[in-house]
Amino acid sequence: MNNKNSVWSKLILAISILMVVSIVVSIVMLAVQLPGIRAVAEEELIRQGVSEDVAKAAVDTAMSSVITGVVLGMTFNVFEAIGGFLFSLKGKWGMFCVVVSIIVLVVDSIRVLTGLAQQGDMTTLILNILDLILAIFYCIACVKHRKENQQLALEEAKAN
Repeated sequence: MNNKNSVWSKLILAISILMVVSIVVSIVMLAVQLPGIRAVAEEELIRQGVSEDVAKAAVDTAMSSVITGVVLGMTFNVFEAIGGFLFSLKGKWGMFCVVVSIIVLVVDSIRVLTGLAQQGDMTTLILNILDLILAIFYCIACVKHRKENQQLALEEAKAN
């Protein structure tokens, strides 16, 4: 069912656009912060008595894991945004968007709670809170738009 004039459809489209912006901001922040984090990690390992070669190898391994995790997470976010675009503009991928929105809502909640507990970087915490707010609105909009599309499909089926 294609219902582009729905308020929920427009909200999903707007949130999908904001998700793309959030993905780009997250990538830029990571690129900016990673060299500093790397240097601090190496210095801390060396300060604790680890040799420089071992410290560099350990940090390289950790950075590889972090980058792999970020790439996987961003890939999931890209699919979420693509699903949002397709659902809002074509009325397809509705169940996908509902399921993904619930998963993202849980993950973003955990990320915010973890950031608060660890008293992390304020910029990252603010972005995580904004992502959580977007996830809440996205989840609600996906559920409502899917119900709306199902109702329209039912009405069309009855009319034919």
